[in-house]
Amino acid sequence: MGVVAQAGYAAEVVSQDYGEDLLAQTSHAGRMDASRLWIQVKGTAAIERHQTASGELRISVTFDHALRWSRSADLVAVVLWDVNASEGWFALPLDQVDPVEGFVSEKRTMRLQFDRADQFSPEAVRELAWDSRIEHFRQLMLSAKSVDLERKEYGEESKLASLVALDFLTLLGVAEKTSEDPVLYGIPASVRTRFIETYLWIGQHEPDPVGAVYQAAMLMLPDYAPERDGYRVLPRVLIEEPAAAFITLLQIPDLIASADGN
Repeated sequence: MGVVAQAGYAAEVVSQDYGEDLLAQTSHAGRMDASRLWIQVKGTAAIERHQTASGELRISVTFDHALRWSRSADLVAVVLWDVNASEGWFALPLDQVDPVEGFVSEKRTMRLQFDRADQFSPEAVRELAWDSRIEHFRQLMLSAKSVDLERKEYGEESKLASLVALDFLTLLGVAEKTSEDPVLYGIPASVRTRFIETYLWIGQHEPDPVGAVYQAAMLMLPDYAPERDGYRVLPRVLIEEPAAAFITLLQIPDLIASADGN
């Protein structure tokens, strides 16, 4: 709870323990996130019992628990905490659970591995909060695209995916609200400048202006997501639709004319 508080978030103990110990409500830019972070803590006064000969840290958990954690709508992190040294490390079941292997082998337990580099620190909690936000929007975008497709089959117009894309662009700081009633969005000047630079660079290799525009937007967007393990990653579904929404907001014809003129 202290580490989560140092990260700037609120954590509370889960009174009815169904497998998770802490619920962390994260926030960004002064607004509470729609996503949350669940934390299961394994405390130990004998960390050497969880250490292999090669120095790796592992714990054994039931496969059912690990599978449920990996399928949770919110991100779940498992923390191995050394109570003597007051330090810990985290692992994400989402990255380690193979449901197919589990069902085929009918395994009852599995081992979660903890990388020594993944120390449970305030900085790590802030990174995990971003992991949680991105996973939340990935699921939200997939659902929105499915709804749009279903409504299209019935001859109805739906732009739910575009609305989710606008929310995601705002989260990244790539777009901003310029009006509340009616709600209008715009692109910050610094982002426009960055786009023009990227567009001109791609234009040296891509003769098609339209192709260069889309490539520039798709290449640029991940740069506004926070780093994770030294590089930036976004699911493809959170690049394509947001890139299209971004291009619409840019008023591309005027912008391209301005860029090409320079």
